[in-house]
Amino acid sequence: MDFLGIGFLELLLILLILFIVVGPAKLPGIARAIGKGIREFREATKGLSQDFKEMTEEIKDTKKEMSTALKPQTALTSDFKEIAKEIEKVTKEASTALDTIPEEKPDAQKGKGK
Repeated sequence: MDFLGIGFLELLLILLILFIVVGPAKLPGIARAIGKGIREFREATKGLSQDFKEMTEEIKDTKKEMSTALKPQTALTSDFKEIAKEIEKVTKEASTALDTIPEEKPDAQKGKGK
C-alpha cells in the first residue's frame, strides 16, 4: 500500500516519531490538520484536472472548426490553379494565332515601291 509514495513501514515510522516529538495530547489535532490539508490538496488538484480537461476539449473543438473552415479555402485554391492553367492555355493559343497572321507593311513603304 502506497500513500503519497510512502510505504506502510515508512508511514508507521513517521507516525512514531511524530508521537514522540508532539506527544499523545496534540497528536489527534495534528493528524486532523494533516488529513484536512491532504483533502484540500486533492480537491484543488481535481479542480485543476477538470480545468485542463475543459481546455483540452476547447482546443480540440477549435482545431476541428479550423480544419473545416480551411477545407473550402483548399478547394478555392485548386479552382484558382485550374483557372490559371486555362488562362495560360488561352494566352498560348492567342499568341500562336497572332504569330500566324502575316504582317502588313505600313502605307508609306507601299507608296515608295511603285
